[in-house]
Amino acid sequence: MVGDVKHAGADREVRPTLYVSFLQGPTERMNLVLCTAAEPAALVQSVKAAIWSIDRDQPIYRVESMEDVVAEATSAPRLTLSLLGVFAAAALGLAAFGIFGVVAYSVNLRSRELGIRIALGARPPDVLRLIVRQGMATTAAGIVTGLAAAFALTRLMAGMLYGVSAHDPLILAGVAALVAMVSLAASWIPAFRASHIDPVIVLRHE
Repeated sequence: MVGDVKHAGADREVRPTLYVSFLQGPTERMNLVLCTAAEPAALVQSVKAAIWSIDRDQPIYRVESMEDVVAEATSAPRLTLSLLGVFAAAALGLAAFGIFGVVAYSVNLRSRELGIRIALGARPPDVLRLIVRQGMATTAAGIVTGLAAAFALTRLMAGMLYGVSAHDPLILAGVAALVAMVSLAASWIPAFRASHIDPVIVLRHE
């Protein structure tokens, strides 16, 4: 009795397997696995010589380290996840520029209102907090919507994950916090500019 082994791939379900002696079920090829503390490449020739001392006609091919085997087996999922990471970073950048543009446009439309607030005694920190709070309220609504969509769509990604949950709360919380920080930075820049509006100039133009 041995533990489960994922022969078909790390993303595949474990299949029932029965191990039998080579004498009972001979195959046309065999795998030799060596565990060594030395550099594997340095032992290739000595291992080949040991095998050929038993059977000189025995072909030996695909000599690989376990790191190479694992890298080859996971190359396709790693490429897919790398592309997803690139697209996610691009989406985050577009979201930051979008939030910045929306907040800046909103501040521009409200320049007269903000000028009046400052003329009536509103301090720059008050204006800054007002604009940032409104920008973060919109961001919070977007984060809630995004988390709901993530819970609904993670079933499509469950087959691409191994050893981790598709609904890992730490990952979701980290992503939400990252989006919130990016949104805060994107909202703060136009809010800081708005907090230093000269009310005399704004009202004169109006």
